[in-house]
Amino acid sequence: KKIPNGTLVDPMSVPVDYVGNLEIKGTILKDNPTQEEQDDLDARIAGIVQTVANNTITLSNIILGKNEKLTATYKAKIKEEYQDGNWYETNKPTTITPGNGEPKIDFEIPKVKTGFMDLTVEKLWSAAIPEEATRSVGIELRANGVVKEKFILSPENHWTKEIKALPKGQGGNRIHYQIVEVSINGEEIELPQVLTNEYSHKAFHVILDDHA
Repeated sequence: KKIPNGTLVDPMSVPVDYVGNLEIKGTILKDNPTQEEQDDLDARIAGIVQTVANNTITLSNIILGKNEKLTATYKAKIKEEYQDGNWYETNKPTTITPGNGEPKIDFEIPKVKTGFMDLTVEKLWSAAIPEEATRSVGIELRANGVVKEKFILSPENHWTKEIKALPKGQGGNRIHYQIVEVSINGEEIELPQVLTNEYSHKAFHVILDDHA
């Protein structure tokens, strides 16, 4: 279908941010196009006006003939608070409006999901508390203050625990994780009512492996 002086509007969806690297190219959809035909299409593609504002891409002055295709590629990312493993549409309704008054054309909206990370917790020992003095340490993984998993670190697991595929967010809100030491040798530790970043009962080595 021919597009005379069309305008394409491509807004990102709420969970997605435009990052950059917008590139556009034209393709002739027939066998063995002549160099003259390709040069003419390239000149029209070069005349397209590109605008990015308010998380929306706008391409104007699009002129396409029969058997010609416009391809736009760019980088975008899912906001961290939506990185929960669910599928989200990448864009709001994306349309191209011909300049001759014909109805606008709607594009299919793709969906993406991402946002898991792996967590490795390793117990570290200071000289003041030798490793051989402790048989086990009880640990809680908390997400937004709620206990999600309990486990024991000990010589049997080399004082290390791997936790796979933790979501970074849920329903548009970021998840804040804490690793909390709650017992030593089976005896509970008296914890402060409010755990802040400054609270430290023992030393841990925490490694994040980001799947995004």
